[in-house]
Amino acid sequence: MRIGLTQRVFEQNKQSYDATDQDWYTYFSDHELVQIPNDPTQDFISLADSLDLLVITGGNSPAKRVKTELELVRCMMNSTKPVLGICHGAFLLTDLFGGEVVECSGHHNTVHNVIMDNSTVEVNSFHNLQIKTPPANVKVLAVDEDGFCESWTQGTIAAIVWHPERGNVTIPHDIKLLLNVNLK
Repeated sequence: MRIGLTQRVFEQNKQSYDATDQDWYTYFSDHELVQIPNDPTQDFISLADSLDLLVITGGNSPAKRVKTELELVRCMMNSTKPVLGICHGAFLLTDLFGGEVVECSGHHNTVHNVIMDNSTVEVNSFHNLQIKTPPANVKVLAVDEDGFCESWTQGTIAAIVWHPERGNVTIPHDIKLLLNVNLK
């Protein structure tokens, strides 16, 4: 499977770099990975046609990155190809589809429990946001202990607030079916 990974923007010495979390290489080790440059002028239709899955990875939200991701999501949706948002990606998709994302505290660099697939599982957390209201007409797949949405799906679009690539491979059953990929 050919999987596109969006990239965070890393700033050092007044220079910008696109960056991919190395954990993705292990998580999707049996697949071809394509790092998506943060370039809003690229040919998104051809790029979407070449991908089997788009993963909007975690990280920051500079305008150039968000513009690139939104255009690619639109093209993937037009082709009815799956899109998975992780952390930043989950919040971006929630906003895009009319849900509400709010700031929170106590979730950065921690672990906490979520209720998923009729059981309680521990997940990691690297964010200061939470999904207060999921988009209308989505299927909520996981909630935290305070009742905030941690994962949802609608058609070929899915969102997970935690980072499954960081040593916690747990993802909701419905998303496993949507992705239909081998995960390490």
